[in-house]
Amino acid sequence: MRSLKDWTFSMCGIAGFVCCAIALGVLYFNAVNHNAFVSVAVPVAIVALAAGGIATARARWLWTSGRGNQRR
Repeated sequence: MRSLKDWTFSMCGIAGFVCCAIALGVLYFNAVNHNAFVSVAVPVAIVALAAGGIATARARWLWTSGRGNQRR
């Protein structure tokens, strides 16, 4: 598996979006089930949001350093 330093701008952006979507999906699933899984859902959502934030920050850094969204 490649480290985060080897990921491209697109990979980081998509990973950030997917992680945030997973977190929202888990919280929505928990709400629909009347907080039946709150002890599992909240930690999973926190980890997913943290991972999404890290990936998004990496994508932003790649964009500002000039290595993001390069056309080939």
